[in-house]
Amino acid sequence: ILAVFDCNGIIFAGTTLHNVLYSTDHGSTWMESDSGLISNSVQLAFGSSSDSTIFAGTDLGLFTSSDTGKSWVQTDRKDVQGEVRAIAVNGECVVVGSDSGVFFSNDDGKTWEKRVHGLKSLFVSSLVWDNDILLCGTGAWIYSSADSGKDWTLADGGPDVSYINAIGTHNGVVFAAVRQGRTYLSTDNGGRWDQTKGIPDSASVTSFAKSPSHFYACTDHGLFKLNDTDTTWVNVDTTGVLTGSYSLTAWSDTTLFVESGGKLYRSKDGGSNWAESDSGLAGNLILASMAIDDTELFVGTSDGLYCSSDSGILWQELAVVDSSQQPAVGSIFIINRDTILLSGSNTFYSSDGGTTWACVSNYQLHNFVEAVNYILALRYGIETPYLSTDYGSNWRDISYNLSNGVDPTCLISASSYIFLGSRFSGVWRLPISYIDSVLSGIRGLKSPDRFQLGQNYPNPFNPTTTIQYEIPRQERVTLEIYDVLGQKVSTLVDGMLQPGQYAAM
Repeated sequence: ILAVFDCNGIIFAGTTLHNVLYSTDHGSTWMESDSGLISNSVQLAFGSSSDSTIFAGTDLGLFTSSDTGKSWVQTDRKDVQGEVRAIAVNGECVVVGSDSGVFFSNDDGKTWEKRVHGLKSLFVSSLVWDNDILLCGTGAWIYSSADSGKDWTLADGGPDVSYINAIGTHNGVVFAAVRQGRTYLSTDNGGRWDQTKGIPDSASVTSFAKSPSHFYACTDHGLFKLNDTDTTWVNVDTTGVLTGSYSLTAWSDTTLFVESGGKLYRSKDGGSNWAESDSGLAGNLILASMAIDDTELFVGTSDGLYCSSDSGILWQELAVVDSSQQPAVGSIFIINRDTILLSGSNTFYSSDGGTTWACVSNYQLHNFVEAVNYILALRYGIETPYLSTDYGSNWRDISYNLSNGVDPTCLISASSYIFLGSRFSGVWRLPISYIDSVLSGIRGLKSPDRFQLGQNYPNPFNPTTTIQYEIPRQERVTLEIYDVLGQKVSTLVDGMLQPGQYAAM
């Protein structure tokens, strides 16, 4: 059930079964009310105007009924565009929100006007009237309008942005950086956002990083630092080495490492001066990522994984995969000295400090985050959040509560929440307790006792579908797709996998 609505004692319910149900006896019995509705539409929102016209929002646009839901007529999609997700009615004023903006009618839906002036994101997920003030949720922020949507202003002091380039957390404060724009902070877990001071508005923050006492913002205008008691960023890079896109890893408050332009740099004075520090790495390598535990620095390169226990002077190459696999390392995550995750074309897991490795997924993960009992990451390419309950051995998609059109770019764990930055819809927040409740049975799951290939979902689908499968032991797995003529279309999985439950798209 996607939406429920009461119209003069008749209850309507929109379902994922592509129809509308209605009840005249307070929900005891239900009947279908989908005459005129396109068969594969999904009801997402309802509303009723002063003359009892009922509005139904669907993935194929807006439908209206003037006979209490017995029949429906589709509104011209040129008038109301996109997937309708929200409807708000105030007398004869009807406002519709879709993934293409806000549409307004003052004649019970006979004519429509698009009203998006001031909205930075056209992905509208909710609408509500507060007396004569119209409030609009875009998935990222809340906007308000005092003139029925002609002009929108950002509510609650938040940043009027949709593309979040980086997010980080320091001393209970959450930071969000806008691509080619400003940096904001929230002291109440994302309830309100205020612009930070010290970083130029023209600077683009590519990532945040921590040392024991400091918090860093890596920008194309140099490296900026916050001390524990500071509220204003200070530029600490005096060499001009740090420009463009780079990432930082802190060994201590004074010893920092930066991967920039495919090279490794080290600072011994907290970031003021930098020198190359990759002389111990063999060959002409392209550096892609770094990670650190208490005693060792790990560097992912185009030739595999290296580690150093002496601040980057000497390096030891760790065997990652056999020669038949792609050895390039894109991301590294150190759970502890023995348990390491790394991702290249596939994702690999080691429980013995990098001596032996097993492929745990046939796709690439990045932006690894530890949150209480979970490891989270983004799946490269489709940028979907994934979760592991067993320290990286098995992974599952947890994008079930994200609205369509959200394209994640980064994520962190802060306080009791997961924060996710997106390309189109700002910052999203998910309570860790919600993950606990939804996945409460996962920790107790036993390893599968047989091979099993599940039904794909959704089915039918366009353009993607998910296929779940289980294997009871370590095995080389091949999963191929064939068309109705028996011709192979694609290979989704081809590699050695550990026992567990998997999903391929």
